[in-house]
Amino acid sequence: TGGAVAGNDYTQVSPTNVTLTLTNDATLTWAWETQYALTTGTNGSGSVTAADGWYAAGSNVSLTATPAANWHFTGWSGDTNDCPVNGTVITAAMTQARSIVGNFAIDQHTLTVTSLYGSPAWAGVTTNAWNTSITATVDSVVGNGTTQYVCTGWTGSGNVTNGSGANVTFNLTTNTALTWLWKTQYVAVATAGAHGSVTPTNATWVDRGSNSPAYTATPSNGWVVVQWLVNGAVVQVGGTNLTVTNVTAPALVFVSFNAPPALQALTNRSALIGQAVSFDVTATDPDGTTPTLSAPVKPAAAGFVDNGNG
Repeated sequence: TGGAVAGNDYTQVSPTNVTLTLTNDATLTWAWETQYALTTGTNGSGSVTAADGWYAAGSNVSLTATPAANWHFTGWSGDTNDCPVNGTVITAAMTQARSIVGNFAIDQHTLTVTSLYGSPAWAGVTTNAWNTSITATVDSVVGNGTTQYVCTGWTGSGNVTNGSGANVTFNLTTNTALTWLWKTQYVAVATAGAHGSVTPTNATWVDRGSNSPAYTATPSNGWVVVQWLVNGAVVQVGGTNLTVTNVTAPALVFVSFNAPPALQALTNRSALIGQAVSFDVTATDPDGTTPTLSAPVKPAAAGFVDNGNG
């Protein structure tokens, strides 16, 4: 740090340079200061404020860590023994040579994905680095026999706005939630019994709460519609048209047909006044069923008996 001359005049040119004209016995004494080297570094994106260099022994050097945008400070490492730390600031006690590193990590954000059906990518809760590119997908249709679930889109928060479809791409820069939306569909299909037909015959997917296609039955010549059944239960007697309304389950439609019984023609009969007249009435049903006969309108003195055999 300099020199001192005892016994002679001198000039201190610099800490390491003394000039004098020697006129007496003299003693030159050089003075020394101990210094320690301080080196700093970073791990990750950020900076440390303190110049690398030599510092006097016993001095204190303040180092401040500053993370880059979307990074955060995680701590100090290196020769940090006996160095007090206060948040992002460390005070380096220069009692030795020190190499001190400020450590930084990229920010992390959560992605929460919820879906009632399907196998979504990025399911559940995941933690990801800032600005991670996310492509979230889910099955467009999930089938289950006569019931299926169709993805109609999603609702979101954070980096995701509401949308339609079964995939969405975004960069994760904040905590984000995504919920896949679904609609339920049921199959509706119609079949016909013997002696007639029904249209349409193809299976159709119907949104829950909507109506089935309009079905039309066409009986064979001489036959009529008896009844319509949905899932085995009678919903309509007669009529050639049916629409199942407010579908809340698979709709299996069936229409049946029948032909009316045919009465055998009666021959003319004659009798005297007061004489009893009797005759048999017979009928046949095209499907082989034994008809039930009755005569709701008849003369007051007349009787009618159904023998139960047609």
